[in-house]
Amino acid sequence: MAFLFIQQGPNKGAVFHLHQGTAKIGRNPTNDLVVPDDTVSRFHAEIYPRAGHYYIRDLERSQGTFVNDLRISRETPLENDAVIRLGQTEILFQMEENDQTPSQWKTGESEPVLKDKTPSDMMVLEPGKTIAFSLPSRETATPVLMDKHWEILSRVADATLSVFDLDLLLGTLMDMLFEMFSPDRGVILLYEKDKNELIPKVYRPRQGEVNVSSTIVHYAIENRMSLLIGDTSEDLRFSAAKSIVAQAIRSAICSPLVREDRVLGVIYIDAMSHKITYTKEDLTLLNIVAAHAAISIENTLLIEEKVRAERLAAIGTAVAGISHYVKNILTGLIGSGHLIDMGLQTSDMDLIKSAWPIQKRSAGKISTLVQDMLSYSKEREPDWELGNLNALLTEIYEEQRERAQNASVDLQLELDENLPDSQYDQKGIHDTILNIVTNAIEACTDMPNARVVLRSLQPNPNQLSVLAIDNGPGIPDDIRKKIFEPFFSTKGSKGTGLGLSVARKTVEEHYGTLVLDTTPGQGITFILTLPRKKPDQTQSPLKGSQV
Repeated sequence: MAFLFIQQGPNKGAVFHLHQGTAKIGRNPTNDLVVPDDTVSRFHAEIYPRAGHYYIRDLERSQGTFVNDLRISRETPLENDAVIRLGQTEILFQMEENDQTPSQWKTGESEPVLKDKTPSDMMVLEPGKTIAFSLPSRETATPVLMDKHWEILSRVADATLSVFDLDLLLGTLMDMLFEMFSPDRGVILLYEKDKNELIPKVYRPRQGEVNVSSTIVHYAIENRMSLLIGDTSEDLRFSAAKSIVAQAIRSAICSPLVREDRVLGVIYIDAMSHKITYTKEDLTLLNIVAAHAAISIENTLLIEEKVRAERLAAIGTAVAGISHYVKNILTGLIGSGHLIDMGLQTSDMDLIKSAWPIQKRSAGKISTLVQDMLSYSKEREPDWELGNLNALLTEIYEEQRERAQNASVDLQLELDENLPDSQYDQKGIHDTILNIVTNAIEACTDMPNARVVLRSLQPNPNQLSVLAIDNGPGIPDDIRKKIFEPFFSTKGSKGTGLGLSVARKTVEEHYGTLVLDTTPGQGITFILTLPRKKPDQTQSPLKGSQV
């Protein structure tokens, strides 16, 4: 008979007796051995007897199962005193001597006294296969992480899981590895996409290049296991390797970055000083760091890939939008140019005069498109000036009143007479509101009782708002979701599709919001809200105006 003793983690000190059947281990209550540890998977591993021996098999491929600090990838035999690690839980496997059950070990009681053990020079990886594994002598073969290690691991998790820039992530990780292990050298290598080649992404020291022991790195990757070499001169696996001898490596520790069945790369550190010899405790620590790092690296790579795909899609949309719009403008330019040529050849001034407005209008459209593209693509700091939004709205009202009358639209101005002065970019906000008002007038053109209201108000002491309200046809839900997207337009050849995108960008650069409220058949209300004063520059602009 055999039993499992939980020596680290929740339910520390608990004993579970193994019987003839398969024992499943995991967080789910249906398991035979339930481990209430958030770092353990719902169904993590299983142990079963066969031909007088017990074997363990990993069921969860992302976090992994470790036996004596070696990550297993296949059915693995359990030797007496083997240490199984699932997440942050460590379980000791022991065979009961003389078939005597230690009935004095009860769940919840103190940890039993275990006999002193010296680590073996040989570790069984699978039936019939062994490798030499040299370690310094210790009083116990079981590494126990101290409180300071858990504190460092918590910092590693916080730092890596919140960073989504790959270079920054790897640099932060390497800095923490040097803080934890004090190596002479270190490097993180990742596989390039679609290439079977490891590329150094970050290394220390920063001066020069770090020549990595390819013997150690490839051994760790090929065997999908973390690797500890306490003394390379005595380790039979590597003592004859020329790369290690040439570099005078005394002690090294290496861990592959594994997610599911894929190796993303490897973490490698080494020391050449006789004063530094890495231990099983260091290996345990690096295993956990590598597991966190692999998750963060994979997430970062996925995010970067998604951003690249979205950027390419946006470029494609932009090119299509620009091409369509410019094509329509060129039609006008070419057509009016032909008419002007004919007029010049025949001295027909009437023909020239009729074609010239089309030429000017087309040139104006090209100029507007270029200006909108520059405004949308370039980050700019608003030119903050003191002014009054009422004066700005009055100016826009006077500019658009005749246009509204010609479109049979009643343009109204409703101002809050107590509206205080505020700081904003005069030209940027003028163009933004003008764009919204002209859109509203166009939407209501030739509708019965068409009305556009331009209103100012102060919702609170720190903010001012401008409302543009029309009683036009409104916007259907499917179009509403796209209204602020660049190069999306409902005007056909009459618009660039950049006006509202530029308007939203300008408002966000002012740390404000642009909100759209619409109901099909009941008109549209744009609500532009700005801070009364220039905000503290440590504050971030508000993103994602609402629709």
